[in-house]
Amino acid sequence: MSDTLPNDSLVEKALSLGTTYFQSEKYTKAIKIFQKAIELTKSYSKNDIIELRRKHNLHSYPESANAYHPKYIKLLDNRAACWEKLGELERALRDSQKMCYIEPYNLKCYLRRGRLLQRLGKDKDAYKNYKEALQRVQDSKKTLKFELPTKFVQFIQNQKDIVRTRLIESKKHNAEIITHEAGFKRKLIDPKSEQSKRTKIIAEDSAKTESTPIGMDFIKRLPTELLPLIFKDFTSKELVKTMQVSKTWHRRLISLPDLFQVFDLSNITFKQFSQCHWFLKTLKRFQESDHRIQTLRFSSRIVMDELKTLQALLMQLQNNTCTKLVLAIPNTTTRDLVQSIVPDDKLCHSVKDLSVVLKLRGDFEYECDLFSKFNQVKHLEVLFLTQLVPISVTLKNKIITPLKKDDVENLESLSIICNSGKVKRFPFSKHISVFPPNNVTKLIVAGANLRSHDNLHWLRHFNNLKTLWLEDNHTTLSDLMEVLRTDIIFHQLESLIFRESKVNNRFEPVNAEASLYYDNLKNLKELDLMGTSISGLGLSILISCCRSERITKLNIGDCPFIHFRRLKNDNDPKVLSLSHFFNDVSNLEELCLPQSSSIDDNSLMLLSEQVPMFMKLKKLDLSMNPTISGVSIYQFLKELALIRAKPLQNLVIDGCTSVSHITVNSLRASNLVAKVDCVYEREVWNRFGINSYKYRDR
Repeated sequence: MSDTLPNDSLVEKALSLGTTYFQSEKYTKAIKIFQKAIELTKSYSKNDIIELRRKHNLHSYPESANAYHPKYIKLLDNRAACWEKLGELERALRDSQKMCYIEPYNLKCYLRRGRLLQRLGKDKDAYKNYKEALQRVQDSKKTLKFELPTKFVQFIQNQKDIVRTRLIESKKHNAEIITHEAGFKRKLIDPKSEQSKRTKIIAEDSAKTESTPIGMDFIKRLPTELLPLIFKDFTSKELVKTMQVSKTWHRRLISLPDLFQVFDLSNITFKQFSQCHWFLKTLKRFQESDHRIQTLRFSSRIVMDELKTLQALLMQLQNNTCTKLVLAIPNTTTRDLVQSIVPDDKLCHSVKDLSVVLKLRGDFEYECDLFSKFNQVKHLEVLFLTQLVPISVTLKNKIITPLKKDDVENLESLSIICNSGKVKRFPFSKHISVFPPNNVTKLIVAGANLRSHDNLHWLRHFNNLKTLWLEDNHTTLSDLMEVLRTDIIFHQLESLIFRESKVNNRFEPVNAEASLYYDNLKNLKELDLMGTSISGLGLSILISCCRSERITKLNIGDCPFIHFRRLKNDNDPKVLSLSHFFNDVSNLEELCLPQSSSIDDNSLMLLSEQVPMFMKLKKLDLSMNPTISGVSIYQFLKELALIRAKPLQNLVIDGCTSVSHITVNSLRASNLVAKVDCVYEREVWNRFGINSYKYRDR
């Protein structure tokens, strides 16, 4: 074999030029080009061709004694196509015959030859051609252990069926002609011999049928113990559709009621719920007790039927158990919900996770009765869309019954979310002091009017919180800091998210009082003060009140009184010295700076100087900062990757319109960041339920 391979570019160029001529309908010129290319491939030595085929991952087949150039079949096929266009079908057929001989497992060759044979009217030969191709498919599976392309196999099978049908019709037609010819004599048919022939034909057809693999009904044949493993990830809706396949499937699946754990009754009508209830009653026949539901979601399609359907749901399912219950009933009041629950209701008393969207009654705290009705609940989330105050009833007409401590002893997390534009009072406010402090570890309050409820001093009843999220509650950061300064409330607070409704006056804690905050903030790991009045100096003081080395997540986006600078400026409290600040919080894993007025290319340049402090950084959020460019982001990530020898895991630059998509692709290609989130059209950073609980009417 020669030391260097021959220049193969001439064949490629000839193939490309010939294809261009073919597409331009200059078939004669295309044939000449393909002919010269074919002759050129024949001039290669056998060793060079073998090396070329190895380079293209091709090998000679056992039927072929010679080795052929990798493009030889392609050239023959193109030349055959040209001959076919010129009407030279016999010449085209010769090329296709040669193709099938050289590459007997290339189904394209058989397709070309079959089409030419059909055009020449040689249906019998075409039928043999397609039959031979399908035989090659079987041989490739059994002998060579590889699968040929399914789409070509299917196409060949279809062509074979078409030709076969045509041959049968032609045979019938010829038989009719012979029958009507002059001199035709009828023959006497022996019934015994005819029956013998018929029996033989039936036996042959039966043998063919037995040799053809028949699909197995695995649902019918598998042991019952395996079915739960197969269908465990199916929803109840998907299971019901699966049951409709056959009576066997229906019988076997309905006998496994534990499969039906999740019921999504979203956007249903009263009639549809009746059907669901009938189905649950059917499931009950196959178990000793009432059905256990893992998750139940409910919402009504028709507003007028919402309360009626809800009452039917609670009535009909009162003896079932449910772990997670989600009720989207925006037109139902807290009073309606409480009164719809049946006394000693087994369903409600078994709920561990409860999420409710409903309407708040403004005259009386009916929402507190939810705790007595759902006294086993661990995680409660309530979203109040509107507030209703009946004209005929006022709060003075009611006697407030204190909440029993036993009703909330299992509660671990509480989320109270209000539409601040329509809900004017703080739900649960009269009973907040009853909450057992040892159990509730997560508290979210958003959109509530806390100004009318002793500001934030009620937080002293939740002294074992690990997560506190306060957002859009008409309170200020100074209100929270005043509570933390005067009372030792939190013993194990790890996550603090506080966002103001409106930023007014600049706030910074007094440095001399820093030690007073320490007992409340010493365990802090996550600090989110986005959209607050905190200043650069105030943030520095606040961080000094914590064990700064423990903080792993920080969000200071949309803080208008924070300006990034390299060094301190004692005359400007807005200045946040990056060199000092990030030296204190050197274990950050997530840094969020969205919608920051002080973030620009110069700020990112200063941030690049602090990359030694970002050795553990995994996520950087620079969303909604239209002034920063891709150059500064690229430079920061390059410095970061250089100093720690690994890329950033996640970069979020939604709404950064000055960053080109070319830069985004370059960041991905250069392995400076593993994942880039970039949505130019995003208008706001807040996404309800994901990074914010500030509710807005949709």
